[in-house]
Amino acid sequence: PQENVLQRVMQLPVVSGTCECFQKTYTSTKEAHPLVASVCNAYEKGMQGASSLAGSPQHGPFLPVIAANELACRGLDHLEEKIPALQYPPEKVSPFLFPSDAYTAVTASQKGELGV
Repeated sequence: PQENVLQRVMQLPVVSGTCECFQKTYTSTKEAHPLVASVCNAYEKGMQGASSLAGSPQHGPFLPVIAANELACRGLDHLEEKIPALQYPPEKVSPFLFPSDAYTAVTASQKGELGV
């Protein structure tokens, strides 16, 4: 079976955790604001239509798309090797990305563990 770079990226803990956080925020915002919900619902329907069209057999994968996916998978292999932080959930990585008081408490060995 062919690897899919988008599926691999979505399986990275830092990406899946971040998406989960955004999904919770998106859902709570829609619940709290009916006008925003109506706009979001219209957008979601449009995206569903576009994604079903893109996945239909007459618009299936072409050789350049397959080659680009393979190249992207090799690039992702390299990133995963060079940036171990991709394998950690966002809450473990965020103190390194957004310096604060918590950042100053991080030891050098923890930085090395995450590859930052």
